[in-house]
Amino acid sequence: MMARKLTAIQGGWEAANLAVDSSWTYRLSPTDIVDLEKALAFALQANKSLFAMTPTDFPLSEALSSVLAQTMRTLQTGTGVYLLKGVPVNRWSTEQLRILFWGLGMHLGVARPQGKTSLYLTDVRDVGTDYRSSTGRGYNSNAALDFHTDTGDIVGLMCLRTAASGGESAIVSAVRVHNVMLKKHPSALKHLYEPMHFSRQGDAALDEKPYYQSSVFGQADGHFAAFVRPSHHILNAQKDFQELPRLSSDQKQALEVLHNTIQDERLCFRMYLESGDIQFMNNYTVIHARTNYIDHAEPELKRHLMRLWLAVPQGQPLPSLWQDAMKDISPCAVRGGVRGCNITPEAIAYERRLAQHHGMRYSRISSDLSVYEGALAAAIAP
Repeated sequence: MMARKLTAIQGGWEAANLAVDSSWTYRLSPTDIVDLEKALAFALQANKSLFAMTPTDFPLSEALSSVLAQTMRTLQTGTGVYLLKGVPVNRWSTEQLRILFWGLGMHLGVARPQGKTSLYLTDVRDVGTDYRSSTGRGYNSNAALDFHTDTGDIVGLMCLRTAASGGESAIVSAVRVHNVMLKKHPSALKHLYEPMHFSRQGDAALDEKPYYQSSVFGQADGHFAAFVRPSHHILNAQKDFQELPRLSSDQKQALEVLHNTIQDERLCFRMYLESGDIQFMNNYTVIHARTNYIDHAEPELKRHLMRLWLAVPQGQPLPSLWQDAMKDISPCAVRGGVRGCNITPEAIAYERRLAQHHGMRYSRISSDLSVYEGALAAAIAP
């Protein structure tokens, strides 16, 4: 149990606050859309792969640069969520929209890999995945997703098409959840600062264990951070890896109190992402979820989002217990993501180039391909 005394974290919001606060939403103007179209046309003319692109290959107008600057300010010091509306997604093909979303992301930070196949820009759509299985991933299912945060400084979602019904998004202030627990369940809150183990859900890199250690809440140099994983990531770690320490009864109760607090409708703001919306969230201060959905029968109409995980130069220092999960806990560092088993030289070159562009620390283990290649050689040896 933590020896130090826990205190309230400054900030946070409840659903009613977000409902009347327009500072976290921006609708693109006609001029913005023309500027966005020009940036995309420039990138298409360059005809580079995503990993070969630089921010100069997707040049932003002064106005769009200001929009992204406001996005980051809101993510870091405001609500922790920012919603850009009005991207004319029907104007461009899916591949062109990938370039557009990637281009915007490059101006914010460095994209992070997102699974066993090491994809840096993923499609969020139902392909029949069993979300609760030991290898299940929610973004490939139509199931209701537990409240969680992702493994990166920022998560971005661009909505191309919506479901026939359902798929409601929900967000909660992690700061407010912490402070409510401090007031009502202080003994439970302390256990959420303790180390716990989480399953990597079959996405471990070749030189990683199939699980990792972290805490749910933590603080570093005065910065608060939350790391909330889906409940089955903890349950699967307990079920599949007998060598791990068992959760204590106090830890189990603390996780239950956490779940119940997050579910409080006074804290939970609900909305539907619309086609043309881009939602960015600070993973350390905002917890998110999604209800289940029913898709359209026609393949071309099925629900489809794209997802980016980003490490950003404004990234805060992270708790020491998060080293295993994030790889680098220093501020302004390239970190996070799920490395998987397909990190390529092109991906590493991209990471290094973008880190240099943003002035970010780059020292993750994946920067040394010899580690990856050595593990790969051992895995395929006869």
